[in-house]
Amino acid sequence: LISDCATSRVTAPAHLEEGLIAYEEKKWDKAVGSLDLAIKQNPENVEAHFKRGAVLQRQGKIDQALLSYRNAIQLNPNHFKAHYNLGNIYSYEKGNKGQATFHYRKFLEIAPVHILAARTKSRLLELSGVNQKNAVAQQPAKAGKVGSSFATMKEQLEMLKKAYEGKDFAALQRNTAMSEKRSRIIEQLFKN
Repeated sequence: LISDCATSRVTAPAHLEEGLIAYEEKKWDKAVGSLDLAIKQNPENVEAHFKRGAVLQRQGKIDQALLSYRNAIQLNPNHFKAHYNLGNIYSYEKGNKGQATFHYRKFLEIAPVHILAARTKSRLLELSGVNQKNAVAQQPAKAGKVGSSFATMKEQLEMLKKAYEGKDFAALQRNTAMSEKRSRIIEQLFKN
């Protein structure tokens, strides 16, 4: 026999799972309620804090979302998604360029090859007041000339090399999400 008492106790992982399902179904209030229960049972549940922030941000509860993302980062300073979302909130919602820049840079430091890295770099340029078209036009025009663009490319290649160190190139190529350009760069890195 299974009694009601035995099934009434739901664990923190179950609450997290319920919250994630509600999030996917866009049932925001239910998601927050489940995530709150998961956090109550385990205050160090980083993913529950992060997803709670995402739900609250979607609901337009920006200050509460900030607190949830900050809690996630306090528990895991390398939670790059929380840094990215904080960058967006500070950039677009709060107009705080300093905090936005800090969190975007932290995101890029932790996840330099993430699919949102290029967009983040563009936003950092906007926040710094640099016009992207002018920035590109000011780069050295002659091929082979060692200038700031070469140094930047070299730094990016080194970051990619570190990120993919010890990984099987054939397996990386099979990743359908990988862009053709990134694939060529990684191929060159594995040849060296």
